[in-house]
Amino acid sequence: MESREKKQIQSTAVGTSVLTAERATEQVETPARVIRVAQVIGATGCGGIESVIMNYYRHIDRTKVQFDLFVNETSKIVTEEEVAALGGRIILTPKITRHPFRYIKFMTEQYTRGQYDIVHVNINALSVFPLLAAKRAGIPVRVLHNHSTWGRHEPLRNLVKFFLRPFARRYATDYAACSQRAAVWMYGERKVKAGKVTVFNNAIDPSRFAFRPETRTKIREENGWGEDFIIGHIGRFMKQKNHEFLVKIFAEVVKREPRARLVLVGDGELREKVLRQVEKLGLAGRVSFVGTVANPEDYYMAFDAFVLPSRYEGLPVVGVEAQATGLPCFFSEKVTREVLLTPGAKMLPLDSPARWAEEICTCAPQSDRRDDTASISAFDIREQGKQMTMFYESITR
Repeated sequence: MESREKKQIQSTAVGTSVLTAERATEQVETPARVIRVAQVIGATGCGGIESVIMNYYRHIDRTKVQFDLFVNETSKIVTEEEVAALGGRIILTPKITRHPFRYIKFMTEQYTRGQYDIVHVNINALSVFPLLAAKRAGIPVRVLHNHSTWGRHEPLRNLVKFFLRPFARRYATDYAACSQRAAVWMYGERKVKAGKVTVFNNAIDPSRFAFRPETRTKIREENGWGEDFIIGHIGRFMKQKNHEFLVKIFAEVVKREPRARLVLVGDGELREKVLRQVEKLGLAGRVSFVGTVANPEDYYMAFDAFVLPSRYEGLPVVGVEAQATGLPCFFSEKVTREVLLTPGAKMLPLDSPARWAEEICTCAPQSDRRDDTASISAFDIREQGKQMTMFYESITR
């Protein structure tokens, strides 16, 4: 492992803007005591990894640690205004899958100019590319942070994951994961048992998700949902999230509950395919495609149940958020059991949509109160933010 002598820091965030390749050359003096971290997120979408990173950024000790966020598209979750206010920058990158060599060259140049103490990469097996660039740039500390596992229904994606996984590990100096399952998948059980992997919970601010009946009423009125029995889902439209099975579940729910409505928050490459499925099943009038929103907490308030039938997950932050609002939650057995935080959270096999429908229909409408709130002390971002600050300090000594 390379020496971890801390570089003298010569750059920090400016209070502006998303940076393109042409504009990212600016250098600003900053106190040497601040640890500069290049936080590599990749594609941004509807929450997920970018929500987790932003939660941590808001709650780390920013007098000691500062982030620059490397993303390949903008979103409503990661906004340039907030990042600038916190002291960081958003730097737009080429897409890895389209331009891998251009991406490595670009990242190497940016790391060199930024003279970061740490590169912290959050894009799972694809992390090999920004980690290789970091090694080339001489970055002494390179953190591989895994947020996912694998699923049986994505053969090509899985082939890429399994091929790249050992190379991602090779170029990292430190290992992290969002759950035990994600840690074992990426690093192996031996390294996990040996204490060589740090698990950072996908933590949230509990106060943001405390149930507010007035917000529930407002969102329902704005969308014309009235007294509907709302089954909610928040997630990117991709194979992993299993929207196809979710729509089949809803078709079964409709047979049992005439007031039922499915609300899908998010966007992604499979949105149109799911829309066609909804239309084919004659459910168009009962399914709302909301798109990506900046206030997902308000939609949890409006839901009566939260459903996440994923084909695989690390530890979904949406599951923690939903339980923090007191919602009954239904997860597939492919989600790590660490997400079960309340008695109202259940896991079901991905076999019978009718079985899921029966369980969901046992939920009473949430009305103006929710008693089953989550015991989420281990997922409280205020404490987890302190832990991440200490982690960065320890690995740069």
